[in-house]
Amino acid sequence: MIAHIIYQNYLNKQKDALSIGGIQTYISNLSDVLLSIGFDVIIYQRSNEPFDVLYGRSRVIGIEYTKNDKGLYKALYNKMSGNIQNSDLLIFGDDSFIVKNTKCKTIAIQHGVFWDKPERVNCTKFIFGLDYILRSYRAWKTIKRLRLVDSVICVDHNFVNWYRAIVAYPQIKFNVIPNFSTIPGPYINKHDEEFINIIFARRLFDYRGTRIFATAIEKIIAQYENVFVTIAGEGPDEDYLKDKLLQYKRIEFIKYESKDSHKLHANKHIAVVPTLGSEGTSLSLLEAMASSCAVICSDVGGMTNIVLDHYNGLMIQPNENDLYNSIIELIENNNLRKFISKNAYDTVLASFSKDKWKNTWIECIKNLDYDVAE
Repeated sequence: MIAHIIYQNYLNKQKDALSIGGIQTYISNLSDVLLSIGFDVIIYQRSNEPFDVLYGRSRVIGIEYTKNDKGLYKALYNKMSGNIQNSDLLIFGDDSFIVKNTKCKTIAIQHGVFWDKPERVNCTKFIFGLDYILRSYRAWKTIKRLRLVDSVICVDHNFVNWYRAIVAYPQIKFNVIPNFSTIPGPYINKHDEEFINIIFARRLFDYRGTRIFATAIEKIIAQYENVFVTIAGEGPDEDYLKDKLLQYKRIEFIKYESKDSHKLHANKHIAVVPTLGSEGTSLSLLEAMASSCAVICSDVGGMTNIVLDHYNGLMIQPNENDLYNSIIELIENNNLRKFISKNAYDTVLASFSKDKWKNTWIECIKNLDYDVAE
């Protein structure tokens, strides 16, 4: 049996590492699960020139496609569909990539509502109405695509609840499998130290909350001499953040690979995930919780399936003032930091472990009548 996975940019341009992003990490871990139960794995992606390489134990095929994204999905599928047998499994790494297929069973991974990103603060009624129509169109296209697959794996209940509210006669079988984190070791109480390390470890896009974080942390650094800040990642907002914050000696900028996330969080006390939109059950959030950090997250998407405010994290509205006040609360209340971090660790251990994620995925594949190894 072969599991075919379609995603646009799994490997980087050098083909020697994953492209940066949560979905790439997700597909890498899913490939390991598929290999462990008897599938061979082939991953298809776009490329400037054709390639066929082995990455880990998975085969990665680059399909030449240099046009805009409008026809990308069908182009990838058309190039690989000749390899599909009836006994195979086709997985769309993102529900945006779904195309009609009748050759084998299909699964689409739905990574959360992605059209909720705020785009304008002030606008005319016409622009507001046009934006509403465009978002509704995207949502309708999503509903239409999902009807083409045998099973939809959702990373959060937020999307499922939205779908139930919109679609009068739901016919699609959803399985909710939240994202996960590995557990780096036993819980560590690191919250009795005098200094406080704060980390923002995300791709540096404005909708990840980079700008409200920059404004809030600039005030924090001026107020507290025992606070140190790490901004870990890269992306379009990197120059903006450096222009605003690089002048401060207690703020550092670093890059890291996803496999090093726990090591990166090991000596951090507070982790901040202030997303404005387009978020499922955040890998960054779960990795910080598993690393015994006290976390602050916004009430966006699937993060509301993870955090209970003031129990295993602080949950805020995605704005600068709420973020600023929540950081101060954790800086000044070391008992609260300890309480939250311990409950955060226990939450991941009980409900968001990699073993639980893996076992649920295997059950979903078995429910599609695949005879898989255990």
